[in-house]
Amino acid sequence: MKLECGSSFTHNLESMFKDMDVARDEMSAYSSIQRERRDRLPVDLNVSVLSASAWPTYPDVQVRIPPEIATAVDDFEKFYNTKYNGRKLNWKHQLAHCQLRARFPKGDKELVVSSFQAIVLLLFNDIPEGGSLGYAQIQEATMLC
Repeated sequence: MKLECGSSFTHNLESMFKDMDVARDEMSAYSSIQRERRDRLPVDLNVSVLSASAWPTYPDVQVRIPPEIATAVDDFEKFYNTKYNGRKLNWKHQLAHCQLRARFPKGDKELVVSSFQAIVLLLFNDIPEGGSLGYAQIQEATMLC
């Protein structure tokens, strides 16, 4: 591709592949630290730290992260900041996805959903059986529009 289209055309693509390799190595280092801990985090977190210069830009979307996820995000930030002093992580929650275990009357299921869907679904963990949540309540709890 580089020979056909030129190096300027493939530069961003090469940067993206390098980013993915570095992100994989970072996640591997973080996971090894997690395995050594006595106190495990409430969720498994997998993060890809990518440089903004090589990737498309996405607007920030305000969302209130549930406490169990926020704990894991904060933990990763501490890990990252010990390695890279002065860099700032900019979380793009709208690009994330989650795997959840859900209990239904006809059996348990594993769901793969967007992060926003997961944030809404997690709200129902605190609702008593037979209870409900209205749109306004969900919007207030998540800050999603």
